[in-house]
Amino acid sequence: MTEMINRLQQSNLVTLFQDPEDKRRTRVKITEEGIRVYEELKSLGNNFNAQTYHIYNENEIVVLSELLNRLVDHLKEE
Repeated sequence: MTEMINRLQQSNLVTLFQDPEDKRRTRVKITEEGIRVYEELKSLGNNFNAQTYHIYNENEIVVLSELLNRLVDHLKEE
């Protein structure tokens, strides 16, 4: 996790600062650039989902989601 946070900091996506109440803790805050990148990625994801799942109606998407969640839960058990 530390390495990932360090890479995000080097890319100016987050800033790090010490917790004012507990100097042993380091807090992470998203930057304006981080928010911009997040919004861009969210938009890309939404576009991808719209293109990918347009063949299903809303009820089919709900059923597909439930089935996939059940499969994930099953795989976690093993």
